[in-house]
Amino acid sequence: MLYSVSKFGNGIASVWRGSSLEFINNIFFLLIRKKILTTKIESEEYLFSSARSALTSVLRAFNIGDQHEVIICSFTCEAVTNAVIASGATPVYVDILDDLTMDKESIINSFSKRTKAIVVQNTFGRLGLPITFIDFCNDKNILMI
Repeated sequence: MLYSVSKFGNGIASVWRGSSLEFINNIFFLLIRKKILTTKIESEEYLFSSARSALTSVLRAFNIGDQHEVIICSFTCEAVTNAVIASGATPVYVDILDDLTMDKESIINSFSKRTKAIVVQNTFGRLGLPITFIDFCNDKNILMI
């Protein structure tokens, strides 16, 4: 008997049948974190049912949740906001420039001790933030997504 037919194949969920969601998530989050921190392989791919679930999983894998803030673009879709809220973190909206990219001055003004991540949005193919600014945030141990 096949269970939970999905777009990824027949019955992929049957592999995990009987396991608690918490158990599955903990294993998954550990694997994501280990792969990101220990490998430089650029072809790593993970399958998610939606961008919302992918973003939520990345935030949870890096222990971003209660009492933390995630900076996001004010010109975004609800999937980004919902993913941040689903992780337990608080979304902090920043201003955009005329070309719809994120305003780095607004980001700097939004930094707090609770800021743990920034979701960089590349609207209409425009680079959301300059590489030098992304490096600056990485040096501050702010996760750049």
